[in-house]
Amino acid sequence: MENILTYGKDDKVFKKAIQELKNQTETHTPKIINFCENEGLLVTTNNKLFRLTQSVEELHLQYDDVSQIKTIRNGAHCFLILCSSGNVYIFGSTGTGGLKIKNESSYTKPRIIDYFKDNNIFIRDIECCNETQFFISEGNDLYCVGHLANTFNAPKLNPNGQLTLVRKKVLALYGGIKGRHCFVQDEDLTVYACGHNDYNQCGITGNSVHVIKVPLLSNVKKLDIVCTHTNCTALVDGCVYSAGYSSFHGLDHSNNLQGFTKIPTIQEIKFKSIHGGSSHFWAIAEDNTIYKWGWNDTAQLGTGDRTIKTPKTHALTGPLTESGNLTITCGPFVSIIFPSIDTGFNSEFTKFLKRQENCDWEVYGIKAHEIIVNCRSGDKDPNEIKSILQNFGEDKTREWIDWVYGGQSYSFSTIKEIAKKLEIQNVEKKTLEHDISLLEEDEDSKDFIILVKDPEEDDDEEEGGEDEMVEIPVHKIILQIRSGLFRDMFNLLSEKKVTNTVQDYSNKSPESLEILISYFYTNKLKLTADNDPQLTVEELEDAVEYYKLDKESNLKSELEQIKNTYK
Repeated sequence: MENILTYGKDDKVFKKAIQELKNQTETHTPKIINFCENEGLLVTTNNKLFRLTQSVEELHLQYDDVSQIKTIRNGAHCFLILCSSGNVYIFGSTGTGGLKIKNESSYTKPRIIDYFKDNNIFIRDIECCNETQFFISEGNDLYCVGHLANTFNAPKLNPNGQLTLVRKKVLALYGGIKGRHCFVQDEDLTVYACGHNDYNQCGITGNSVHVIKVPLLSNVKKLDIVCTHTNCTALVDGCVYSAGYSSFHGLDHSNNLQGFTKIPTIQEIKFKSIHGGSSHFWAIAEDNTIYKWGWNDTAQLGTGDRTIKTPKTHALTGPLTESGNLTITCGPFVSIIFPSIDTGFNSEFTKFLKRQENCDWEVYGIKAHEIIVNCRSGDKDPNEIKSILQNFGEDKTREWIDWVYGGQSYSFSTIKEIAKKLEIQNVEKKTLEHDISLLEEDEDSKDFIILVKDPEEDDDEEEGGEDEMVEIPVHKIILQIRSGLFRDMFNLLSEKKVTNTVQDYSNKSPESLEILISYFYTNKLKLTADNDPQLTVEELEDAVEYYKLDKESNLKSELEQIKNTYK
């Protein structure tokens, strides 16, 4: 994990814990890292969840596999953990007025929030804001518990920290670790401010704000907001704005800003993400240049200056300089920079869509692959799918295709709207991994055959017999998405007549290749008792390199874990 940078409070402690984690797991690619004051770091890697403080502790989820963790949010003293199943876990102390489960408000292990599970409420997004926790359901209902609940004019919370339904038709909510205010975005893209406003940090006037519209932030397609104790920094269609206390933004700070104002020294730069702690900020430009500014009393910005009042660039060193996209996560007085690696199944499909290779389906000029669109869109006739999507316009169709390929650039309300017309039930529970796995059983639509010679049949050849070939049917597009070897082969032959059969020369047994092909469909390793597991694992390890599996694939780490059981 040499490619993780930590700055600020307890920096040496975390560096030591990260090194210990590396020694234990032999991993170099964390998927999620987040920090919470008093609770340390939470790290997911190799499908395991670890807490890093003075030592390394592995944590477990009661009802979900760690691989299902979708998001981890950090508040002032607790973590919220959201899984793809819709279950939410809480870990740490929720603070005064925060969530309580069976009269408890402090959790030393991840604890599922029973209310959502017991009432069959599927949660799609979460957020923390100081001592307030927010939850958005797949039906776009906003649940809240904590100090900010009253700003929504909702019924007061009872002493046991009961969840309150505070608003409907909510698309997103933006908060911050130490933020005493928040912003809610409704389905129509209107944004409202709620909470304390003593520094005009809501971008409007008035000491306390109860659901008041913020014009600058409304009707924005690409929006992100970081709330701190006295400030709000917003990313509006690539431009960075500030509201509230502004001494760290290169602005006139003789008075608090009366509204949102562009930060002058970076107003011509387009950014793709912003990040913040209690009073320090980071922003990543579209060209991956990193900027930083704000309070730096614990060196949380990686320099010796006590404050950085004007945004300045941050130079990376070591392996991170070659990491491409980066992720930054912040605690109140901590910053952590690490590679943004979209590990897993979805990223391989989204990358393949971006390459626009061998597309055979199109609507509004949006190109895709018929079999993928079909299996994700209710197995309807491709022309019927086109006809339905044309009723929604180009922007919503683009969102649907992004969802089809496992992306994240879509509004879930749009997905529900289109799914209803396509007659897709429970779309909130449909995952790319599940739908693609169903293709494995669809033998009629498989359009390619891999011929494999079993090494055990060599004796027949010596006696003059013909080679016995095993046929493994597969979808050509699955090979293109998940194997660099087949992708290169199909692209090389794209201008020539391509046969639908190829002989495999990897010298792997048919059983091992069938396991690998099944993994391509399901993202799950299915070892059977009929094979020698140790020998099969060794063959599959070779296959990872031979078939050029993408680095996003988790197969290599899974095989390593299985091997360790035989040592």
